[in-house]
Amino acid sequence: MLLPLILMRDGVNCCVLQQALMIGSNHSRLELEGKQAVARGVTWICLSLFLNFPYFWTTPTRLYAVAEVGKIVFALGFIASLGYTLWSIVQSWISMF
Repeated sequence: MLLPLILMRDGVNCCVLQQALMIGSNHSRLELEGKQAVARGVTWICLSLFLNFPYFWTTPTRLYAVAEVGKIVFALGFIASLGYTLWSIVQSWISMF
């Protein structure tokens, strides 16, 4: 699958550079820096690994338990990092007013 690879590359890029760009509707842009960008990068990495685990780790039957644990861990990591990203964006919007 190509999608997890693209998500992984973008996630690592966000974590290393500590910069991210979110493009919204009507050509709106939101630039994230620092912890917000790293959290977005972790979100993409967790989503990438969550999508990767069912396809490559369940092929051998002895690794099926590892795949289930991996899916749960990366789903929880995705939810936590997405929550932190959204909370930090809302918090920065609130501080502007």
